[in-house]
Amino acid sequence: MDDAILVVQAPGARPPAQFHCHVVRGSRKATLDSVKDLMRWSRLPILLIADHLSPAWRLDLEALGVSYVDASGWVRLVDDWSGLLVVHQGAPRTPRVGVTTTTTTVTSERIQRLGGSGASRVIETLFSVALPVGVRDLAIRAEVSPGTVAKILPTLVRAGAVERGASGNVVQVDRRALMDRWTEDYSFLDSNKTVVPWLAPRGLEWFVQQAAALAGEQDMQLVATGSWAARQLLPEGVLSVAPLAAFHGYCTDRTAMRDLVTALRLVPPTVGRGNVTLAVPADPGLLGRRRPGAPLQLAPLARVVADLRSLGGRFEDEADQLLGASGGLDISSGGAR
Repeated sequence: MDDAILVVQAPGARPPAQFHCHVVRGSRKATLDSVKDLMRWSRLPILLIADHLSPAWRLDLEALGVSYVDASGWVRLVDDWSGLLVVHQGAPRTPRVGVTTTTTTVTSERIQRLGGSGASRVIETLFSVALPVGVRDLAIRAEVSPGTVAKILPTLVRAGAVERGASGNVVQVDRRALMDRWTEDYSFLDSNKTVVPWLAPRGLEWFVQQAAALAGEQDMQLVATGSWAARQLLPEGVLSVAPLAAFHGYCTDRTAMRDLVTALRLVPPTVGRGNVTLAVPADPGLLGRRRPGAPLQLAPLARVVADLRSLGGRFEDEADQLLGASGGLDISSGGAR
């Protein structure tokens, strides 16, 4: 299939469009390198074929002028010589194994859903772990089984989020692609056990001060994520790209949430008026540590970025800012860059 030629004949007198087909077989970096090599000698435009292409992949291909088709339904066929332009928006998430989409049936057993606790632990660990790292070491650090890591890594390789060496160790992580792929399956509002919006009538500054005092006095664990946490994680002197309009946080359990709501006199919001959203995490192990100088504990950096991305709108701008300020978008055996 790698050497196949696709011919597309549009109605009318125009000449047919021809594409040199190339199938995704390795990491994102390796695939893009092979595509660039093809572009040097092939007289035809390149068409990349894949099970799934993340937003980061698609942007890279479009920048190179490469067409693509994937099993999620994303299609972009562009040929200047024949005047062909075909664009189709596919599914925002990777199709489930064995599920028929509008374009094809996905049968690869290597595609794993990444919204669960095990996958989240692996991804959060990959976001900051020193490389290279092997399957067993990664499993120990993430506190999951080696089997969980072995199932997840092929999906991350396919998404261009990680690259593995000859021995199977992870040697490179693309943090942006990692977040792209994780948030296809994970979201703050849908992946946690209990998510409830509230209104802090006296405002967010008062809420944080009182919540921090309450946590210190009663050992009540409230872990900040979202916009407020992002501000604490940005380098000193860097201002957020968006004004603080909402607080998102995790409570250890429903009892802790009830006690916090009662103590701070939070009230149910009217439509569109809530400024505090509290959740009970699906995985209590995510509860983070208190950063020096921060009044509240903070969720891990990767979780904060993922939560912001999944909330959409202006929160995505805050996620991109935090991701760019977190020491490099890619990390490899030589460090972040």
